[in-house]
Amino acid sequence: KLNKFTNQIIFWLIMTFVVGGTLIILNALQMTIFTRKKEISIMKLVGAPYSFIRMPFIIESIIYGLLAVILSFVMLGMLAKNLAIEGSSIANYYANINYVSIFIIELILTITLSIVSSIIAIHDYLQKDLLED
Repeated sequence: KLNKFTNQIIFWLIMTFVVGGTLIILNALQMTIFTRKKEISIMKLVGAPYSFIRMPFIIESIIYGLLAVILSFVMLGMLAKNLAIEGSSIANYYANINYVSIFIIELILTITLSIVSSIIAIHDYLQKDLLED
């Protein structure tokens, strides 16, 4: 029962971090879009396709996601070396884990969330006339 309960807590913690991360990326992109709304309006006026307008924001969100994954692994590595359980570091307990595959999976999921967040963030700004604001 304890193992099942622990797995449920970990699952909901992960879901909380996923939702929180998505909201943080959305907020950062909303601020970026707000500061660049005149640029977006000019691009719309000259007839730029929406994909051309979206691309800088998607790339920016991918960079945010990449930096977040790298930072999380650096912090996890430092934390695992410094924390000890019964005189042994946590890194020794998890020595047989394939960190490369975890990094790649986390990177793919984070980039996917970043792209979806940026598409959601820019969608409303592309649908309305930005010069009215």
